[in-house]
Amino acid sequence: MKEMLIILLVATGLVFVSGCTIPGLDVDIPFLPDIFPGTQMKEERHDIVAIEALRAIPSTIVRSGQTIRLQSLIKDLQKPEYEPVNVRVNLYNDCGLFDTRLELCSGGLKKGDTWCEFKMYPQSTNIVEWVMKAKDVNVETPCDVGVMVEYYYKTPTTSSATFVNKQELERLVSSGKGVKEIGKAVIGEGPIKTYIEVKPQPIVVGPDEEGSAVLTFWAENKGGGLIDSIPYENGNLEFGNVPEMNSLGFDVKKKVYITINGDNIKTVSGKSIEECVKEKMKSNGDKYSFYLIGRKTPRYSCSITAKDATRIKQEKTYQITSEIGYWYKFTREIKLTVRPKIRL
Repeated sequence: MKEMLIILLVATGLVFVSGCTIPGLDVDIPFLPDIFPGTQMKEERHDIVAIEALRAIPSTIVRSGQTIRLQSLIKDLQKPEYEPVNVRVNLYNDCGLFDTRLELCSGGLKKGDTWCEFKMYPQSTNIVEWVMKAKDVNVETPCDVGVMVEYYYKTPTTSSATFVNKQELERLVSSGKGVKEIGKAVIGEGPIKTYIEVKPQPIVVGPDEEGSAVLTFWAENKGGGLIDSIPYENGNLEFGNVPEMNSLGFDVKKKVYITINGDNIKTVSGKSIEECVKEKMKSNGDKYSFYLIGRKTPRYSCSITAKDATRIKQEKTYQITSEIGYWYKFTREIKLTVRPKIRL
């Protein structure tokens, strides 16, 4: 078979400039060009909420007993067609130099002296404003006043695995063509993203060959802040669990959750993709670990194949989807200076 294939390739008159191994055929031809395209990945926006401006009115310098307004403009950067985001804003540090109260929370509810929460729609801007009265000081005292923004978000990912019938692949190779749809992935908006990679592709199947590849799954923090979710049971991840929401749509327990699914794909051992990834992430009994080393989780790998290879007469691309839900937070600071009163 190998000798016949090589003769057929030469007979087509192709010009060979580099080498490759043909997936599934186990034919190593040192002069065959790479006719199988690589993975195409598209990543959408990472940070989807931002502090557009943080300013002190009328000045960043204030004397004891005087009052300023600290105004923060919060911007939703999502595409217009996306769902609204639940946002919480808090003035988290005034160095004990001010008597502070929340004055304005546009589009939201006042929840306390320093924080409020609201629902933001794509491309909208909300204003949060605090009134700050400087306390008495004996010497000029600076303070980096901090504003924290937290929001709940769900980031989807869609990847794919392409299967090709062995006879069809032989026909494509003999005619100098490749498989058109291979390894496309779209990672949605949001700072915490999940990634799904399937190699090698295409996955070759046939009457006597089930065909398999390795699916690798991991998550990354691609934004400018930190994940804020309270881990499930001391650092563990709860899979496929619907978050418990309050009336404003906030996940009250701040759990991270992940789903991963491929309806037409199974592991080589016959389990679902989600079951396999869950097992790989087990750290203690039935608990699942979710942790970042730097800005990435470990990579978890499973061997996969098609649930029904007999349906693949030519070429089929199956979708693999994932979604991660989480709280995210970031901060911004402004330097305010309190000076002593002018004593006459």
